[in-house]
Amino acid sequence: MSATGLAISAILSIAMGIWLFAVGRDPKHWRLMWLDFFGILDSDTTREERRAQELHIRLLALVLCLLLVALAFSCSFWCADQVREGSRPKSTAERELEDLRRRAEGILGR
Repeated sequence: MSATGLAISAILSIAMGIWLFAVGRDPKHWRLMWLDFFGILDSDTTREERRAQELHIRLLALVLCLLLVALAFSCSFWCADQVREGSRPKSTAERELEDLRRRAEGILGR
């Protein structure tokens, strides 16, 4: 993946992580919003069931938030690594290998 793709992935991961953190902070609001979105009537659910559902939403949202933040850090690291690798001076052997690779791709029609 290119450095641009990694940077975009990092930005989207951060945005989704922030959104999931907001979901984890107020699971009651988000549970009711999703029930309303899907048109489900929640009149026969007991208080314990509602609390359990909200706890599940909170836990899953926070776990996903942590995973997305870790993904954002990983994408940022690899993006910076690719940019640094692209800006360093190449040795003669590396330049020749890159030239041969471009020729082979041109012959194969890629």
